[in-house]
Amino acid sequence: MACEDSTWVFGYGSLISKPNFEFIQKKRGRVKGYMRRFWQMNTDHRGAPESPGRVATLVKQEGSEVWGYAYEVSKKTKKQVFDYLAVREKCGYKLVEISFFSEEGEEIVASCFMGTKDNPEFLEFEEMQKTAEIISKSSGHSGTNREYLDNLVLAVKEHFPEENDQYLSELSEKVKGLL
Repeated sequence: MACEDSTWVFGYGSLISKPNFEFIQKKRGRVKGYMRRFWQMNTDHRGAPESPGRVATLVKQEGSEVWGYAYEVSKKTKKQVFDYLAVREKCGYKLVEISFFSEEGEEIVASCFMGTKDNPEFLEFEEMQKTAEIISKSSGHSGTNREYLDNLVLAVKEHFPEENDQYLSELSEKVKGLL
């Protein structure tokens, strides 16, 4: 059960394996009505202003679901955690509230960073082949875009084997085919 005055953060990308912030507990589960896509440009961590990389975001899609972790953050550390995440999730991500369903069946309202149509870094749609070509060449101060994709593919397989993210698998194979 959540502590009084705590808040939750949902992670579906690099936050799965590298939250890098203090939390009380984490719960496995999913958000419904969304799919994970690499339709968010990134000119900092995994790309550059002259060559934006691609990072994961959530896109609405009826009947879909995305697995991840909800992290419970205490009232005491909330400001510090959200200040940290605001820097980490910059480049067009917007903080929104989303319903998270734990594997125990509990519904939790969690904060989530995602690309939205009202920012210039959000692509809304991109052909997978073009995304793969960009990922295979891009890098930023946090490393290569390919490394980000590989780490996410591994994290999803390791932490959420029940999630069958065909898009993620196909994108990974397309990037490998370009190397």
